[in-house]
Amino acid sequence: MNIPPATLIPLVLSGASTETKERAQRWNDTVKRLARLADISFADRPPEGAVQLLVRGEVVALPLKGVIDLSAEKARLDKGNRQGRRRRQAGRCQARQREVRGECP
Repeated sequence: MNIPPATLIPLVLSGASTETKERAQRWNDTVKRLARLADISFADRPPEGAVQLLVRGEVVALPLKGVIDLSAEKARLDKGNRQGRRRRQAGRCQARQREVRGECP
């Protein structure tokens, strides 16, 4: 994904309860430092293009739009899948050849 280690990502608590908001404000500095967050904010709905996690019944969103180039990442994963598929096919062909030659048990 090539995200520099110094990159700070915002965290959005979506539809958070009053208790969660109070806890987030109380531990704001500590959580930001430990999780390498730019900011902790609150919203009714998760932002567009955000990864969403469900933590103790609360929706936590990490907006990755602009942090990860999704089209480049998809292309990288597709390339890896194609290479893996070719390796598996080549391995099957080699196994068949060994079997035909009587080299396989």
